[in-house]
Amino acid sequence: MCYTGYKHENLMEEGTPAQKKLLESIDILIDGEYLEDRHSNLLWRASSNQRIICLSNRYEKQISTLTFDTDRSAGIECSVSPAGTILIAGVPSEARFREEFLKALY
Repeated sequence: MCYTGYKHENLMEEGTPAQKKLLESIDILIDGEYLEDRHSNLLWRASSNQRIICLSNRYEKQISTLTFDTDRSAGIECSVSPAGTILIAGVPSEARFREEFLKALY
């Protein structure tokens, strides 16, 4: 799975050879830039303009059972490295999560 701020069509038409080659090795692409004014709590996406695109048939069966407009984000996972670095992975359900999280820490 890969996230990109670009539309799939733009990558296919105007992307570099390296970008097009990378697309050949991706099973699921989340395309479109994050737009804070369209923030949503959708599966794997943070804003409603983003799309889930299957680029292979590897997970076709699993993806076909999802209801993209009602399935919600898997949330986020936070961890702290031994050096004290905070790692955040996932799609937060709330807009401006990072800013609010960091404000709460400091």
